[in-house]
Amino acid sequence: MKKPFLEKLNLGGRIKDLRKQKGMTLKELAERTGVSPAMLSQVENNIVSPSISTLWNFAEALGLKIGSFFQEPEGGSQDYVITRADQGAGTQRNELPHTVPYKSLAPGLEARSMNPLLIDCGEACEFSIKELPYEGEEFLHVLEGDLAVCYGTERFDLGPGDSIYYNAQVPHRIVARQRARLLAVLYEAHRH
Repeated sequence: MKKPFLEKLNLGGRIKDLRKQKGMTLKELAERTGVSPAMLSQVENNIVSPSISTLWNFAEALGLKIGSFFQEPEGGSQDYVITRADQGAGTQRNELPHTVPYKSLAPGLEARSMNPLLIDCGEACEFSIKELPYEGEEFLHVLEGDLAVCYGTERFDLGPGDSIYYNAQVPHRIVARQRARLLAVLYEAHRH
């Protein structure tokens, strides 16, 4: 059953269009990203929402920036983007047993190295922004609530107003013990 917010965002349709533009079959993209063809089909048909890490994997496999999935096809060659508070639909990441809603804060800007996200954990949850460590950096700023960042063998407790900046090549997880909102900025070294 299609979900109205997914249809409005049409994230799956953008993924499908970009996959076809790259001349890749559904099966090829599924194999390159470790997602089953059935799951990819559900994503492309706006039945389920991919996790942030799955979006990153799709972007890497297609040789694109993650923002490409949020850009309208007719987008111009601007080197800036303004995102108003009431603009854009969020999407949700399935981090079982939790769903972690997030919103891209710079949708549609193709030529960027950083990806800013607003992440809203409505309840206690544990997640990583990407499934595997990658060559890049991440910055987190806690807006509301408390969370812990497990970074390598260390654990850092953060509250409202606290920030952490780290090398994304080191294994890491984010743990929210209750509702939390945070700004996350991801930089991937090979996305210029």
